[in-house]
Parts: sequence; structure tokens; C-alpha cells
Amino acid sequence: MITKGRYLADVVLVLARTLDKEAEFQFLVHFRPVKGEKSVKFLDVKLNVCDVLSKTSSVPLLKTLMDEVRRKGNLPYDCPMKGNYLYSLVNYSLDASLLPAYAPILAFNFTWTVFEYQKKIGCLGISGATVPRN
Repeated sequence: MITKGRYLADVVLVLARTLDKEAEFQFLVHFRPVKGEKSVKFLDVKLNVCDVLSKTSSVPLLKTLMDEVRRKGNLPYDCPMKGNYLYSLVNYSLDASLLPAYAPILAFNFTWTVFEYQKKIGCLGISGATVPRN
């Protein structure tokens, strides 16, 4: 956290080999209201990597996240994602503006998983929570 409600991240990624054009990204978001006992699946979408790289998402949350990836990273705009190449994301920022003012207070988990030939080959998980705005 750099200031209240604003976070930065740096990510580097090197693939051992070029991803197959049929590889998939899965984006999964669960949340649990503060006073709730059960976790709720908010988003679970699996998309072809080439489609994610080359097209704008119609899912507003994913579009916002990918727009920031485009501004701060060097991912390609189409396939392939090359092996033995350093992909980086520098000063990726998330802040309270990502969520509407009426968003409830809740805990969340975001998981990004990479599949190749229906086998999981990579995963990134982020946990957090929303807090009241002052």
C-alpha cells in the first residue's frame, strides 16, 4: 500500500516455452461479506489467451484491469506469448476508484490461472478486502 486505498505491484514473468495458441486464462473472483459466513463466486471466466491479448473484454472489471496492464506492462497484443522472454508489469496500480462508491464491505480473492492442454501451468492469487470510505 502506498497510501490509504491505493496499492502498487510489480510483476515479472518468464515462460519456459512459448504458450500454445489454445492456452487459456481463467479469472476467478470470490467474495465474502464482512458478516457473511459463505463465500460467493462473483466471476469465473475462462478465455483463450490469444483472445484476451487481442480483444477488449466485455466484462467491466476485466476491462479495467487489462487496460491498466496495457498501460504498465509489455504483454503482447496478440499471440504468441514467447518463451524465454521477460514480461513485466511495473507500478501496476489499484485504487478505490476500481469499485463503485456503493460497493459493500467485503473480503475477496482474485485468482488468475493459466492452462495449457487443460493442465494448470501457473497461478497468481490476490486476497484483500474493501474498507469503508471516509
